[in-house]
Amino acid sequence: TGKEYPARLPQVVRPDIDFLDQEDLSLFLAHIKGKPVEIEALLALSSLRRSEIAALDWDSGDVDLKHRWIHVRGAVVPDAEHKMVKKATTKNATSRRDVPMIDPLYEALSAIETKTGPVVKVHPATMLTRINKACAAAGVPQVGCHGLRHSFASLCHMLNIPPQVAMEIGGWADRTTMDRIYTHVSKRDKNSYENAFTAHFRTPTP
Repeated sequence: TGKEYPARLPQVVRPDIDFLDQEDLSLFLAHIKGKPVEIEALLALSSLRRSEIAALDWDSGDVDLKHRWIHVRGAVVPDAEHKMVKKATTKNATSRRDVPMIDPLYEALSAIETKTGPVVKVHPATMLTRINKACAAAGVPQVGCHGLRHSFASLCHMLNIPPQVAMEIGGWADRTTMDRIYTHVSKRDKNSYENAFTAHFRTPTP
């Protein structure tokens, strides 16, 4: 009794987080064009969380079509009684941000006839369901809203957008979080790097 025995915990393997690579995104965007799910999907792809999407309001000036900005200023979250309430604060200080409006989103928002009240008028849980149904119909992984946010970070990585800029647009507090959790390399890019590596050591054909 009283002896100490060394213990070694097994290594924690972080599960892969789904996201859409460039090819998947092309299929997905083509499928959602003009459909009710388009706006929330494009907002998620622009880095917004579900809670932030639900909080966007035309009357609060969160959508600036003239200058093509989305102003993230609040979040819709469940209260102690599990009722969805809007808060004037975001997840953290860096989450309060201005997000540039991509062309497909600008076109979809401009097409809305009545620009009053919430920009997306469905429950946050419904956003997840609709996006996953759209993914399934497009034949791509069902990544949900958060997976589209992952796709934003991966796309920034592929386009060589400076990490600091991607962090500011995405509202991440530190680069470690973005690099470790949100930045992925698509299989296509990974294969091209692997091919370049093996080609470097390939014996020349006589």
